[in-house]
Amino acid sequence: MLLDHRAVSIQANQKTVSVADQHDNRRQMDYDKLVIATGAGSAVPDIEGSDLAGVFSLRWMQDSFAMQRYLTEKQPGGKNL
Repeated sequence: MLLDHRAVSIQANQKTVSVADQHDNRRQMDYDKLVIATGAGSAVPDIEGSDLAGVFSLRWMQDSFAMQRYLTEKQPGGKNL
């Protein structure tokens, strides 16, 4: 997890991201999975089912832990995943 950084560019095919810190020092990093958290509030659209179990908004680290726990415990699956 990198705090106070911004993504300058993402090279999805190479699984790399270029980031800059608050002093504009830049570096390129490899990743397996990339999650970008902007720190803004979660905007939950008024869509039927958005309040169901298994639907997550990701703002805080605790949100990601809850999603991981749900995936581990429930092991959801289906042709659309």
